[in-house]
Amino acid sequence: MRERNRGPREKGRVLSYSVPQVAVWGFYVFLLLWTCVSIGFIWAKGQEGPAGDFLWLGMIAFVLGFTWYFSLGISYRAELDPDGVLNLKSFRRVLLLSPADIKQVEPPFLPWGFMRFKLEREKAYIFCSLTNETLREIIKRILELNPEVKIKSR
Repeated sequence: MRERNRGPREKGRVLSYSVPQVAVWGFYVFLLLWTCVSIGFIWAKGQEGPAGDFLWLGMIAFVLGFTWYFSLGISYRAELDPDGVLNLKSFRRVLLLSPADIKQVEPPFLPWGFMRFKLEREKAYIFCSLTNETLREIIKRILELNPEVKIKSR
């Protein structure tokens, strides 16, 4: 029996890939530390002037909020069902994509990183390891179902 993320795991013809929890937790702990350091700098900047620069504080708060909103939308699990529907799960949402919805797949530059799926109106990201056989099989099946999908390399 293969380990959870070592090779293709099929339930009938469903392929399921998930990122190891250590990698997901590591990313969000890093993001939390980055947020804490940023808030420390904001606090220090606010202490400099008599009233502080509220516009500057507002911009930084917007950037931090947007960063967290975007980061919670990064998928940690992908499942491809027998009909070819790709199910991307993240903390913020669940995307159901048909192969026709996917225009381009862009793998990360390094063996670990974020794979980008370009859709018609948006982009979807997933934490991934390029060495994972299940993920490779999912991409291969997407290409079989929609030969017009482009694979962008760096």
